[in-house]
Amino acid sequence: MFNSIYFKMNSRIRDAASGGRPISIGENSDGVAVMQAALADLGYLMPNSTNHTKILDGRFGAETLAALKSFQSQVHVSPVDGKAGAATLAKLDQRLVSKYTKPIAPPVKHRPGRPP
Repeated sequence: MFNSIYFKMNSRIRDAASGGRPISIGENSDGVAVMQAALADLGYLMPNSTNHTKILDGRFGAETLAALKSFQSQVHVSPVDGKAGAATLAKLDQRLVSKYTKPIAPPVKHRPGRPP
């Protein structure tokens, strides 16, 4: 289902992505913290959602809502509703994987009579 390390191990994320209740405002969970970390890693900063140790707090409040809606708008998830359901989580996963996966150059074929 997921390819990013962020989402593979989190049951709340997997539940929301497979048609369960979307992650949404008011929720406090490790799934929210994982989603916050993914958004932050993609550049959606949430300074008020970190505690004194700079760890995201797992509370889905106004700042997380704004970051998620911004992400949804940027990647063209419809509707832009600030809920992390299957479509939004799939796009987050895609973006994370593409950020950390470097394309592999095709092998260079050596042609006789030309230096490699």
